[in-house]
Amino acid sequence: MVGGRSQRGARGPSGRGTALRSLGLCLAAALLVAAPADASSITYVKDNNIFLVTPEGEDVYQVTAIGSRSDPFSYATQADDGTIVAVRDAVDNPRIFRLTQGGVVRNLLRVPSSTLGPITPKVSPDGKWVVFWSFAGNEAPSCVYCADAKASVSILPAAGGSAVAPVSAIDGYRHASWISSDRLLLFKGTSAYVQDLAGGRPALWWSDLAAAPSLSAPGAQALGPGDVAAGRVTVVRGAAQDTLQVYETALGTEARPAPVCTIGAPEGAFAGATFSPNGKSMAWQETNGIWVSSTPTPPDCSPPDARLLIPGGTAPDWGPAEIEPATRQRGPTRDTERPALTKLSIERHNFRAARSGRAAGGHGVPLRYDLSEAARVKFTVVRLESGRLVGERCLRVKRGPRCDRLIDVGSFTHTGHQGENLLAVTGRMRGRALRRGTYLLIAEATDDAKNRSSLKRTFFRIIG
Repeated sequence: MVGGRSQRGARGPSGRGTALRSLGLCLAAALLVAAPADASSITYVKDNNIFLVTPEGEDVYQVTAIGSRSDPFSYATQADDGTIVAVRDAVDNPRIFRLTQGGVVRNLLRVPSSTLGPITPKVSPDGKWVVFWSFAGNEAPSCVYCADAKASVSILPAAGGSAVAPVSAIDGYRHASWISSDRLLLFKGTSAYVQDLAGGRPALWWSDLAAAPSLSAPGAQALGPGDVAAGRVTVVRGAAQDTLQVYETALGTEARPAPVCTIGAPEGAFAGATFSPNGKSMAWQETNGIWVSSTPTPPDCSPPDARLLIPGGTAPDWGPAEIEPATRQRGPTRDTERPALTKLSIERHNFRAARSGRAAGGHGVPLRYDLSEAARVKFTVVRLESGRLVGERCLRVKRGPRCDRLIDVGSFTHTGHQGENLLAVTGRMRGRALRRGTYLLIAEATDDAKNRSSLKRTFFRIIG
């Protein structure tokens, strides 16, 4: 694969924008040639958790161990000082975590569950702000160009609290990232925009429509996401996410950047790229993992030393901070938060046992409960029978004070998600219908880190 990559899909600059491109190349060369090699690290996600790796791939450190399949970390980004901002469970219970390299949680940011997101949150270089984009509602549009109608970019203070950015919400844009600590790169359809954090409306930087008269023209391609570093810009281009376009600019956002190289034919699709701090190298995600290479330059434009750095890795973000193992060792290694199981209720307390079926599922009496996080819930069924107290024991005898004997009938489990859960109980256990009587239903939730909730109880009666 590595040997074949230098031959695939690499192209030089297109024919448009020749004068501007020549100016950009000359000035960018002067800007880039003196750029020093600097220590740095790449954050990424794998196996539902956050990791750090050196650009050479020699040192890998696991930042978190609390992510799980039911409550995963799905994206991570880092500030210049190494502070990590990550999103966990972006679908059912979206939370943005702010962590140290050691995995110590500094604070959490919660976002509305009525939106689909947060998508690709990015922390500003100075660590003060977090930007992300989302869709209104819970379903993403199916087409690229109409996506902007429901898209919205939000900016929150990374440390939480009541601070508000001068620009806190930008409707109709997507794929937000930082050009600097006070300037954002946004995308809308086939165009790239710049947004100053101080206020105002997004300003057009460049458009992919420059060589096409309409959205349907072959030359017009959707843009985003992108990254900017040291006079270079890289953007995923095309609705199929099958192209990485590399641009150069020495004029900042004052002029349209010059397209210089194109990387194509990924394994599956590109999911964004990130530059090293000096812009001389880049990392990107394909379906099979995270790749790294020196930034391609004309005339060849082939990624000269591309290699698969992290098989199966996702969401790379390259920052200037070094990995500090001592800091990492001070962090917690596991999730210690107990799940909360609440609102356990059965719709009818008196019902007949089903003639067939399992203990739960299919046709039965609705049983509801709420969870604070995804967890596996064990339901224990206990039959209450009358007895007599003999010492401290409740026995089946004829004399003594009355008491309730607790007879363990069996148990069943249900995999619950964060929020309200619904299942049906049938009045059957171990393949047989429960006999007439009163039963206690005891519920306990256990998350993937083996934390257990407090016990919750309700009762029901089998009447026939």
